[in-house]
Amino acid sequence: MESPQKLRITHELKPVYYDKFRCLMGDCALSCCKDNWKIAFSKKDYLRLRHLKCSPGLEENLSKTVRRIRHGPAAERWYAEFDMSAGVCPMLTEEGLCGLQMEQGGEVLPRVCKVFPRMEACTGAGLERSLSPGCEGVLGLLWELPEGIDFVLEPLPKPLQAKRLYDTPLFLAHEEVRSLCIDFLQDRALPLPRRILLMCMLLRDLADHPEDPERWLRKAAGVLAEPGREELCAGLSGGGAAGRNLRIINNLNLLQAIRQNDEETNRLRRRIQETLEAYWRNGQTHFCLEDYLRCEAVFRERYGEREWFFENLMVCIYFHMSFPVLTSPEELWKSCVNFCNLYSICRFISVLSCYDRGMDEAAARAELFRGLTLVSRGLLHNPEAQTHLRDELFQNDSATLAHMAILLDC
Repeated sequence: MESPQKLRITHELKPVYYDKFRCLMGDCALSCCKDNWKIAFSKKDYLRLRHLKCSPGLEENLSKTVRRIRHGPAAERWYAEFDMSAGVCPMLTEEGLCGLQMEQGGEVLPRVCKVFPRMEACTGAGLERSLSPGCEGVLGLLWELPEGIDFVLEPLPKPLQAKRLYDTPLFLAHEEVRSLCIDFLQDRALPLPRRILLMCMLLRDLADHPEDPERWLRKAAGVLAEPGREELCAGLSGGGAAGRNLRIINNLNLLQAIRQNDEETNRLRRRIQETLEAYWRNGQTHFCLEDYLRCEAVFRERYGEREWFFENLMVCIYFHMSFPVLTSPEELWKSCVNFCNLYSICRFISVLSCYDRGMDEAAARAELFRGLTLVSRGLLHNPEAQTHLRDELFQNDSATLAHMAILLDC
């Protein structure tokens, strides 16, 4: 139900690492200024760039490379863009720095350049600030938090106003529900896949009984305090060898379906296909299981003591994507399925980053970050791809708790 009610936003909520983020600039292996990422912006940004008082060299560069978007889907959202036909932003210097910012300062940059990987959203709890794992610098921050992620609530210097579109009991409980869900994700008494599955079981119950979220909050808090809580999902499993094969096939197909067509993403696809000797014939996906198991063994050796990094990654994604979606019971369950899909592909990419046992620690971490950065860009920043891949599970009657257990490898 739509409501014209205005909310007075007086505080900001952010993860503890938010203010520590700094752009890696020339040290970034996967610069967001490269690989054919579209850098599109508003009419206000366009006019500011076109009328900028700057050096003759920068003026000529801007006149040649800042162009209007007149056709296609992007024209509905954006007014102009940088010409990325060379595969890199025309403002990028050979040293990997932004020539526009170096000469004119950060304030003249288009908003997208000033913001990424940051995101802001107004909710009932306040102004939420988050960082996307589609940036290597963010993954580096998550890598340095063995104790997990805390969140900081601070007053805003100047209050804001936001519109609340829904007044249903389910939607109004969003902050309390999400806070408990993040507690489940950080419950280190259980393996991470089990935490996610238990959270999904409870959210399935909330989707079935959306009229009384207070009852659900009491129940979920009680489950979180229950010593034997893992037994609540003991009847669901990853399906053994058959489930493992289905999970690998699902992720191989998901990787193929990501519509990023840049050089780095294509290289990642080829490397994984070669590692698993994967191919497609007559509608069937084929791969070498022994090669996957070999990578999985190396993965356990390297990262068995760093489960907290993958916990941090999923908490980062959960907060950044404003999960769970509580606009309706249907959207709530869809967001659970989406999250399980994201966990599955992130784990798959992480395992397949371990294709070379001989890599030293620094090279192995760089390969891990490369894969996670690319898959985050291909999915977290592509809502259409997320929706398409999630809806395929519903169409195939695979959007069940039992199938979620398979995706999570429980």
